[in-house]
Amino acid sequence: MTDSQPKRIKAKAAAEMLGVTPRTVQALAGKGALPGAAKIGGLWTFDPKKLTKFIADKEAEIAARAEWELRPPAWKTSHFQPRSSPTKSAQSFDRAMEILRNGGKWSRESGREKGPR
Repeated sequence: MTDSQPKRIKAKAAAEMLGVTPRTVQALAGKGALPGAAKIGGLWTFDPKKLTKFIADKEAEIAARAEWELRPPAWKTSHFQPRSSPTKSAQSFDRAMEILRNGGKWSRESGREKGPR
């Protein structure tokens, strides 16, 4: 900021910096979401240095999030190893299917002795 720039700016100038409407700037300021905001004499004023830093921080946050989201999922990486044995739920499913194939009767193949418990 140079000496010719004001130390505080109004909502309209802040809105132009942020690319939103003055009403949005006022609403964000009222929620405490904009740094350097102060209501003076019923008008919202803003510290342009703090708004510039706020914009830079948001840009960095978005870039970091995009970098994270662009990473391949674990199953696509070379170090991922699928399970060598079926999970317990898969084994339970296979057991239930065997029981159904036997007409609802329990057998040793299904992991249980014949007859209901």
